[in-house]
Amino acid sequence: MQDKGAGVVQSPGTKRKFADADLTNLLINKIDALTDQVMDLNKKYENNTEEIRRLRKTNDKIEKITYTLAKTQKYDHVINEAVEQLPVVNYNGKNLLDGLLPPSPTALLCKLVRRLYSTDEIVEGVKEDPRMSSIKEAVCAAYYSSDTIKFDVFWKIHGIKTLQGQARSQKSRDKKTKSNQNEKDLIDNENEEDLIDNENEEDLINNENEDRNSD
Repeated sequence: MQDKGAGVVQSPGTKRKFADADLTNLLINKIDALTDQVMDLNKKYENNTEEIRRLRKTNDKIEKITYTLAKTQKYDHVINEAVEQLPVVNYNGKNLLDGLLPPSPTALLCKLVRRLYSTDEIVEGVKEDPRMSSIKEAVCAAYYSSDTIKFDVFWKIHGIKTLQGQARSQKSRDKKTKSNQNEKDLIDNENEEDLIDNENEEDLINNENEDRNSD
């Protein structure tokens, strides 16, 4: 008969079962911990995504408010009172701010575009090149005291539209000029034909008179 105080002897198979169970529990605990970490990261990602969306909406609202204020303050009708003496804005050795200043920045913009670009370039759409950079600098200095923020608002709302309108106007003028020239050429051709007919008629009469005199 076995002594009651003696320890229980486990078979090798039983020991393996306990070892496998411990390993399984350990793996389950690690998987649970990793799952919690992944869920925590997903939650942080969702929170960050929501924050980004909120910031974008806020930024869109700020831009709309800025444009509304710009239209209210009429940035295209600025009276240049703050600048006592205009700076010199040179392009190819010529000061773009010489002479009398137009009453509005859009008027100066059109004036300088006509000054630095050909009519063909205006019709095709003026390019962003050193000429346009100098024009922008001149308009900003003349009407916005070199305040680039106010000028950027003006350019987005009025500047680009002004250039597009100037291109359409120039195209219309060119078309009208061409039409007038064609009409003038047609009249000149008709007058020339009439002159030739008159000369031929006069020659015919002279020939008839000569024939009669010879008879």
